[in-house]
Parts: sequence; C-alpha cells; structure tokens
Amino acid sequence: MIFLHEPITVINLILCSLTAIFSFFIFRKTKDQFILKIALAFCFFALAHLITLFQLNIILTTPLIIIRTMAYLLIIWGIYKKIDSYLKLKFWGYLSIFIVLFSVIFFISSKYFLIKLNLYFLSEVTNFILCLTVILLGYLANKNHNFPIFKYIAIGFAIFAFFHLIKIVNMDHIFFIHLIITRLIAYFIIFAGIYSIIKAETLDKILLYASNVKVQITIITLMVAVLVFLFYKQNKTFSFTDPKTDLKTIKAFSDEKNINEIRTGIFIKNFPEFDIVKNEFTVNAIVWFEFDPNLVSLDKIKSFSFDKGNILKQEDVQTKIINDKLWAYFEVIVSFSSNLDYKLFPLEDHKIYLKLLNNKMDPNSEILVSYNTDLQISEEIFTNDWKIINTEVEYGYSEEILDKNEPDKSTKYPIVSFELDFQKSGIRKTLAIFLPLYMVFFLSLFSLILNTKDTTGILSLSVGSTSALIFDLVAIENMSPNVRYFTVSNTIYTILLISSFIVLLLNIYTIKSLNIQNPENEKNLKLFRSYFFIFFILSTILTTYALIFYK
Repeated sequence: MIFLHEPITVINLILCSLTAIFSFFIFRKTKDQFILKIALAFCFFALAHLITLFQLNIILTTPLIIIRTMAYLLIIWGIYKKIDSYLKLKFWGYLSIFIVLFSVIFFISSKYFLIKLNLYFLSEVTNFILCLTVILLGYLANKNHNFPIFKYIAIGFAIFAFFHLIKIVNMDHIFFIHLIITRLIAYFIIFAGIYSIIKAETLDKILLYASNVKVQITIITLMVAVLVFLFYKQNKTFSFTDPKTDLKTIKAFSDEKNINEIRTGIFIKNFPEFDIVKNEFTVNAIVWFEFDPNLVSLDKIKSFSFDKGNILKQEDVQTKIINDKLWAYFEVIVSFSSNLDYKLFPLEDHKIYLKLLNNKMDPNSEILVSYNTDLQISEEIFTNDWKIINTEVEYGYSEEILDKNEPDKSTKYPIVSFELDFQKSGIRKTLAIFLPLYMVFFLSLFSLILNTKDTTGILSLSVGSTSALIFDLVAIENMSPNVRYFTVSNTIYTILLISSFIVLLLNIYTIKSLNIQNPENEKNLKLFRSYFFIFFILSTILTTYALIFYK
C-alpha cells in the first residue's frame, strides 16, 4: 500500500487538498478572486504531491517543477493585485535587492562548500525564493489593507520557506519531526487567515457543533480507531533500519587463479540468550566447512571466529570424507552482538548479522563461500516475542586499512555473513508503552470537552494528565534501549507531553477569560477551544502516522 511508505507525502496531499476545499468554500461566500487563486494554487500543490506519491516524479521532474511554480505564481499574482502602485514599486525594489544578495550568497556557498547543482537542488532553491516573494508581498499587502489574511499567509509561507531551506542544506532527516509539527501549524495559520476575511456563520456552526460533548467523544473514539488501525498495519509490516553489512565481493579477485574455495554453513539449534533491547545474543550452533584437504589444512580451518562475538564453548572437530572432500563440523556456543538501530523502537523489526570470519586466511588464496541453503535453523528454536521470517547469506572479504595515507598497509580476510530477519510476534511491549501515553493524553483532551464553567474539573483533569505524562517517562526509559538518539517512543512521548502542556495553558487562558462577563466572549471561547481540539486530533493522528511508517 503506497500510503504506508510515503507518510510525509500523504500528509502534504491531505493538507493541501483540505486547504483547497476550504478556500473554494470561502470563495463561494465572498466571490473574491484572490481566494479563488489560493484555492487553485493549493490544487496545484496537491497535484504535485499526488505525482510524488505514485513515484512519477522521476519521469515527470520538469512538469512537477512547473506545477509547483505555477502554484506559487498564482498566490503571488493574487496578492500583487491587492497592493497599490507605490507598494508595487517598493516590492520590485526589495525583490531586486534580495535577488542580488541571494546571488552573492549562492555564489560564495557553491564555491567554498562545493554544492552539487542538480535539478532537485535548483527546484528547492526556486521554491525558497518564491516563498520569500510571497512573504514580502504579504507583508506589503498587510500594511496596505491591514487584513489579517495577508499577515497569516506571510507567516504560513515563512514556515514553508524554512522547510525548503532545510532541504537545500540537506538536513531534513535531522529536523524530521519539527517539519511535521510546524507544517501542521503553517496550514492551520493559513486556514485561520482565509477564515478571517468573512464572518462565516456556517463554519461557526460547524465549530460550535464540534464543541458538543457527544460529538467530541465520537471524534476521540474515531481517533482511537484510526490509531489502532495504524499500529495494527505497522505491526504487520516488516520495518527495520539496521545498517547493512559492508562486504567486498569476491569479484575483486575474479581474475586470480588458484583461489581455494571453502564451502561454509551453519545450523542454528537455539538461542540460550536472546535480548534485542540489550543487543545481547547467545547462539548454540553447528558450524561446518567443506574443502579439499590437499589444498587447505584443517588447522587453518580451526582458526575461524565471529565478528563482534566470543566463542564460549567449542567441541572437538568431527570430520567425514564426502566426494573426495573433507567435511568438518564444530558444535559451538557463541555470544555476539549486531549493529542494531532502534529509531523505530518499540515498533521496529531487526536484521541480525552473525558474521563468521577467518583472519588466518588470505582472500588471494582462500575464500569462504556460502549460499542461502547453507544456513539452516531448527524448527524448535525459541526467541521470545520474535519470529524469524527470512534468512539470507552473503560472502566476500573484509578489508581494514591501517594507514589512510598508504592504502597498501591493510589486512584482508574472508568473511561470511549469516543474516536473520526477525519480526515482532507480539504487541505486549508496544501496548505497555503507548497505551498509557495515549490514554493520559485523551484525558487531557477531555478537559477541552468539559463545560467552561467547571473550572475546577478543567484544571484538575489538565494538570493531572500532564503530571501523569511526566511520571510515565520513568516506565518508558526502563523498557527502552540505552541509546543517545530519540526513538519513536521518545518522540511520540515528547509530542504528547508538549501538546498536553499547551492544552493546560489553553485551559488557564479560558478560565482567565471567563472573568470577563460577556456572552459573546463565551461563544468565542467555545469556537477557540473547538478549533484547538480539532487541531490536536489531526496533529496527533498525522504525526503518529508519519513517525511509525517513516523510514
């Protein structure tokens, strides 16, 4: 399913489509050509994201750039028509100064930072410049008319400009979570700007309807159903981010003659210790080799070892002659670790590597070869909450350069990588981490449902849920791997904690505002709380979706 593999593109498509629909709705009320241009612009943006979603951007790169440029130009033209002649002159003056400054900065950057000029880079630079143009025009139009819509559009596109700047400097993977949240904020700001140009009674009715307790409980129930579906689909998807083993293929020695091949295999009997969180494994296995005893000595074969592992026990070698070749096997118990990545914890699957090597061999004369059928696993194997869904074998050689200035000073030795794909077979840990988090956050959202006059209940629920989230960190840390970077559980926890704290601030603001005796004020507070309730519902679903499916 495409929507599971491109979460960011799907989110962009949804938000652009909603903005376009919302703008068309406002246009029907106002007949304002500027709003129509915004609606058409976001239709173009949605089309661009749709092309990217179906991976047609590779063959439609140039049309994609044209579509996005047209979208920006529609907004620029719409705002440009709204300002007077004097401000138009100021706009061209500011734009000329900006282009000169940007050209100088771009020239210096390309010269000293060796920027690679490709179509993707130029596209992001173009988008960045167009965003800044929208910001400049929005600022001038706001001074000219003092309409909130221009200010909101300028702020929204300032956030979009930040996105493109992050992509230009190739740091979007670092600011991934920030981009999701700020993108949502940007669209809600633009929504607020479009909404501000009229007194939309219909929209007010929708927001007031959404403030009804039964409706909000229904919305939260639907939200729970969506979250359950997302976690269920993720649990059925094999997702791993473990780094691939780095082996040099034997093709480097394909022209060499007299290379002796030693067939290598392993039969895994069981795992006496299997702890993925601690990255500690102990395997009981039979390792075997098949070779020509006239060309390779058994003593050299006995010198095998395991990368990132220790042989705890090794039985005496057993041998047989099969088809004029010596078949030797060893029963071993090995403790080892693997290069595991926990960014998706606790939703991750893993590819575990057991690497057998022999540093007494020279790949110029001997090489270990192995195939997928040479890795066998006992049917009675037990690995707690994990199941093996696939196995693979790679062979080649590893090279360690001892002096970077003199590459000839290096060591090489043959290596076989036995790869095991482990998928989660249970959801106990996932439920133990996420269920309390979301339940407490839902309690925080319930504080937005309570009657605004029930100040004690609102504050108690909001403060209690925020405090519970803070204390929940201890339980999460005890179950999490000891890594320095943020995992999915850490990121979702941080988002929910910040959201809960914002809800607390909104509730404090509501209580303070209620001191002003004004019926209209109470209605506006209901609209205000309903608007943020919808924002938190959407942001929670979309950020969760993006985080658990992002690779």
